[in-house]
Amino acid sequence: MLIRYATLEDLSQCHNFLKEIRMLKTNNPDSLITYMHEKIVNNEMLIAYDMILNVCMGFISFSRNDNKISCLAVKPVFQQLGIGAILVEHAIDELDKTKSIIAISHAHDKNNQMRIIKLYEKYNFKFLEPSNSVDFHDHELVFEREPSEFKVGETLREIHQRDFGLPDFCDDDKFTQTRSICALIKNQNNEIALIQFTDKNYYELPSLPHEEEHLSIKSIEQGLKKKYGLQVEFLAARGKIIEYRDSLEEIQITFSAEFNFTHHKKTNKSRTKNSSDVRWVSVEEAIHFIESNSCDKYLEKYVRERDLTFLRHL
Repeated sequence: MLIRYATLEDLSQCHNFLKEIRMLKTNNPDSLITYMHEKIVNNEMLIAYDMILNVCMGFISFSRNDNKISCLAVKPVFQQLGIGAILVEHAIDELDKTKSIIAISHAHDKNNQMRIIKLYEKYNFKFLEPSNSVDFHDHELVFEREPSEFKVGETLREIHQRDFGLPDFCDDDKFTQTRSICALIKNQNNEIALIQFTDKNYYELPSLPHEEEHLSIKSIEQGLKKKYGLQVEFLAARGKIIEYRDSLEEIQITFSAEFNFTHHKKTNKSRTKNSSDVRWVSVEEAIHFIESNSCDKYLEKYVRERDLTFLRHL
């Protein structure tokens, strides 16, 4: 099976099998032809193609401008083989996952409706409502998928060794690149979560290493819960900071995001030299505490400047 963009040669075949699966009930078939033609020309229609039988097994159409999946259809003989799921997955990849995605599907009976709901729920869509439709048999089903990634904001600052009175290296092309997430977590009192290290007077914002290609909201939320016991909900993306750590031959890119705090689960870790606690303070207090950090170590100097920059841009 091949998943590819539909071509104009596929138009009549796709239109005909919509009739076959009883999806169409329209007095104006030309309008649907026009719609499908537009989707094909704009590369907004994917088909599952059987290379052996030389036949279209199913298709899905979508709108990049509206961030919406508008139609999914699979021929009866190929249904319940996972083709619809593959098409949905490919369509999601064509859309902007940093925004909500709407999906509209068409059910012609109760069993069909339940299969469609189960399919979209697999990809984290929430069933909103059935709505009456003039052009499609019975009704449409409307789904919504919340943003699963966030866009990287503007570069707020570059931090160099010279900012700490150390000479910069010239050849940073050979430096390794690492990535991390800095979390700006607010509770209902508009206080910020700070991590306080109990062995010394040192504070920093919650952070996580993040080496994935995409900034997955779910994985970041899970990481914050696992590391700090903080259950949070993504609110908004913030900017990024680039740190040139010349002495380590490393460039660190730290992305920031704002989260709403929902719950704190106390961890059962035994107290050690490097133990830490979560402390809730105002933004002004957070800036004061981090400015007061005694940064004797190389990386601590970068973390302090990074965290202060993020807090001052809130």
